[in-house]
Amino acid sequence: MPHLELHQQEVFERVRYAKGTGETFVVKSPRQCGKTYFLKFVLLYYALMFPGSKSILLEPVGYQARRVQRELNKDLRHKKLIESSNLTDGYITFNNGSEIHFKSAEQGENLRGMTATGIFVIDEAAYITDTVYEITLPFTNVARAPKLIVSTPLFKDGFFYNEFTDPLNSIFDWSRDRYDFSLFLSPEDMERYRKKYTRQKFLSEIMGQFIDALSEVFGNFRACVCTPEDMKPVYGGLDWGAGANNDSTCLTLMNKNKQVVYKWSTADQDPVSQVASIASIINSFPSLKAVYVEKNSIGNVYLSMLRKQVNNVALIRAFDTTNERKREIIENLIVAFEQRLIGIDNDPILWAQLAGFQMKKLAHGYTYGNDKDSTHDDRVLSLAFCYAMFNDKPSGTIGFSKK
Repeated sequence: MPHLELHQQEVFERVRYAKGTGETFVVKSPRQCGKTYFLKFVLLYYALMFPGSKSILLEPVGYQARRVQRELNKDLRHKKLIESSNLTDGYITFNNGSEIHFKSAEQGENLRGMTATGIFVIDEAAYITDTVYEITLPFTNVARAPKLIVSTPLFKDGFFYNEFTDPLNSIFDWSRDRYDFSLFLSPEDMERYRKKYTRQKFLSEIMGQFIDALSEVFGNFRACVCTPEDMKPVYGGLDWGAGANNDSTCLTLMNKNKQVVYKWSTADQDPVSQVASIASIINSFPSLKAVYVEKNSIGNVYLSMLRKQVNNVALIRAFDTTNERKREIIENLIVAFEQRLIGIDNDPILWAQLAGFQMKKLAHGYTYGNDKDSTHDDRVLSLAFCYAMFNDKPSGTIGFSKK
């Protein structure tokens, strides 16, 4: 069997004797500390040491489950221990009759009816919904199989947090202030993550700490209010208004020093007038290199009109939207405020929108938005789109979706 480090060995010494006990073991783990390696070790141990056993690994999404299965296949390729392996159906059968099944939370109700006689392992549990967890709880009832629940922490909410704080469970905390993880993540890499990640993401994923749900994210953004050093914009970001509930169309322009030098918004112009005004503004600034413009939904119609009216159509960088891309763009803006890399104007409307932005739990992971006034995030998104140009500078379509 492979070698285990101290933090892994401490958990394994308890888990290895737990077959048939019905015990629950919960591990709070930061990223980059050998978590997946350890889970493969445990699954393999149960398969080899308990012939005829059936163990189950549950991951948040299918590609994660298939990745672990592929890694085990590769590890065991020359050991002549596997009878068969099927990535489509998600299982490995061993020569001794044992089985490991690889499942994802995306299967939902289709997970019902499974039974674990070896061990039931839940990986990245903080990213699995309470509903799926309740569906899978009966897996261990018949054979009193132990549960090993492991995850990078997220919010102080949900079943993983509840299991971690349950005094009846065996709890293991792999926080970085408890163990030496330099083997997995060097001090130099730690510092890179500290600069790249938002404070909350760094605390959660790298330090292994739970964070407050619905917590505000932009911190002391007022410290970034400044007078621009020059008034020549180089990049712009445009957020189209929905045309209801005073949701505004907003255009933000920034200079080479990432300072806001111009802002325009409207909530009462008709679409034709909006496009004409925006095109006129863009045409009036020859220093502009590019403007981010979303093209999904209503944006696709406006975009076609805008391209016909700007002098240089190459300035318009169109993009579709996905939730994952939204998180990335908002988190880049959060880091910019935390590290004072950005300059904003004295705009009370923008301030109100920044103050209302929160990190919110989703069924799978998290997102960002303004719960205090969900329709009024136009100035923040326009600013975020504009700042993204300093990081992405894409030549074509990217992904990003509005909440």
